[in-house]
Amino acid sequence: MTSNLDLALAASGQRYLNLELDLRHEERGEPARSQAFRDAATSHTDPIGRLLAQVVLDWGGSRTEDYKAALAFLDYIPLRFKRTALGFPRPSGVEWYLTEHFANRVVELLALRLVQDAGWPNWKVVGIISYLETHKKPSTTAALIRFAIETKQDEWRQFALEAIRAFNDPDLQEKVMFEIARARKHGLTVPRTVSELVD
Repeated sequence: MTSNLDLALAASGQRYLNLELDLRHEERGEPARSQAFRDAATSHTDPIGRLLAQVVLDWGGSRTEDYKAALAFLDYIPLRFKRTALGFPRPSGVEWYLTEHFANRVVELLALRLVQDAGWPNWKVVGIISYLETHKKPSTTAALIRFAIETKQDEWRQFALEAIRAFNDPDLQEKVMFEIARARKHGLTVPRTVSELVD
């Protein structure tokens, strides 16, 4: 299981989504597999690994319907706005709908997808970051830090950094240092604005 989880962590876009689905099917297997996911949710060395394990567990638990409904909304809403004058959903409307209908119950799923999925349009990226900022759950801080390091869009990075600062996460320094070390290990340039989170 751990190797499959690590494969998913290293993937993005459709490959990631396929691997996440495989993990969800694995978790529904014998109780030993569920225990392995519970262990990974608390002890995986990568915070996004812990987040992924928790999301997989949540898919098989009480949040299944919320997760399905939130993702269905995000698939449907651009189709609804396609023929309007604006042509796309407003990020503030996305944040409002998610908060109104799901409170903070889908923050972990959407933080994980923000980091692991790919090719999102502006309205979706900004809407999800706004949603995460509204609910300020420390379980999503690492995902926002990783996103801020890896995104090529300066504006998106700025939105993510503003959300992180609004969290007042007591473990922020530790999380930033982990993400900086990870990025350097993978040969990624760490933007100065991310490093400044711990200055």
